[in-house]
Amino acid sequence: IMPNTPVAVGKGTILYCRNDLVEDAVLAEVLHDLRFAGVLDPLEETLIDAACTVSGCGPAYAYMFLDALAAGAVACGVPREKALRYAAATMEGAAQMFLTTGQHPDALKDAVCSPGGSTIEGVKVLEAQDFRDTVKEALAAAYRRNLELGRWKALPNTIKTGDNDMKNSKSESYAQAGVDITAGYRAVELMKAHIA
Repeated sequence: IMPNTPVAVGKGTILYCRNDLVEDAVLAEVLHDLRFAGVLDPLEETLIDAACTVSGCGPAYAYMFLDALAAGAVACGVPREKALRYAAATMEGAAQMFLTTGQHPDALKDAVCSPGGSTIEGVKVLEAQDFRDTVKEALAAAYRRNLELGRWKALPNTIKTGDNDMKNSKSESYAQAGVDITAGYRAVELMKAHIA
C-alpha cells in the first residue's frame, strides 16, 4: 500500500497491490476500512515506483504550482490570502472538470484559451519555458530515485517486535544509506488518523 499526504483530508490517492497470500475477504476488509481516506486503486507492484512519482510526489509539485499561481496574482495586485484561495480553488475545479468530463487536458486547456485572449498569452510563456518538459523531467528524476531506494532491502529482524521498533529499525537502516523515509511514515500516520 502506498498512500499520499492528502489522505489527511480524505482526498488521498492510495495505490495498492496484493500477492497470493492475501485472501479476497482480507483485501475487501482493508479496502472498506480505507474507503474514507481517498481513491484506492489496484496496481501491479512493478508499476508502483513509477506511479508514486505522480501520486506520492505530485502533491509537492501541486503545492509549488499553487504557490506560483498565487505569487503571480499577488504581483498583479491581488491580496496574498485571496490569491492562495483562488489558486487552490482553481486547481481543484480544473481537476474536477477533467475527472467529470474525461476530456483530454489539452482539450480542456483549449476551451479556456479564447483567440487573442489573455490565457493564450500566458500559455505561450509556459510553453516557451518548457513547462511540460520540466514537469516530465521532475517525475523522471523522482522515478530514478524510487528505483535507487528500492535497492535497499535489508530490514532487521527486530521489525517484528512492534510498530515503533519497525519504524526505528527501518529508519536506521535507510539512514545509513542516506535515505529519508519520514514522509512515507507521515502519510501512513495521517491515513490512520483519518480513518480512526
